[in-house]
Amino acid sequence: MDGIGTYLASGRERAGMTLEDVAAVTRIPVRSLRALEGDRLEDLPAPAYARGFVVSYCRTVGIDPDPALAALVDHWRTQRASGPGRDEDSASTTGPDAVCDIVLDRGREPAINWTVLAIVIVFMVGILVAILTVGTGAGLEDVSRVLDVPKVQHVDPVPHG
Repeated sequence: MDGIGTYLASGRERAGMTLEDVAAVTRIPVRSLRALEGDRLEDLPAPAYARGFVVSYCRTVGIDPDPALAALVDHWRTQRASGPGRDEDSASTTGPDAVCDIVLDRGREPAINWTVLAIVIVFMVGILVAILTVGTGAGLEDVSRVLDVPKVQHVDPVPHG
């Protein structure tokens, strides 16, 4: 691929859209779209925004975002690696690999949905309590035995006559 800009512009033209059309759908400022198509990625706000812009742009014009994201990663890797004052020992959260992880959306553990987990736990505890307490309430007879044995009433016979 020649560059992100060429890939995005050709996809937009195939979709028959103008930059203003893409801006209206994606709500990305036209100046940022021009920066993307002009391969002026340094004019974009930040790597996370650039990633979002590229994905949104590609979805809007109907092209695959993966080649554009790969080119974006290559751009940031070369820019950060050749940047002034690059210290190899300072590969912290702001190094090129961290920036590329942000762009590729890697490095995040899947989040636990705590609400669903709490509902499941409450449901399981409720079932356990119901199973353990059936027929053992204070002052109540065991329901299963009451239903199984019919009560018979003894009536003294009244003499006839």
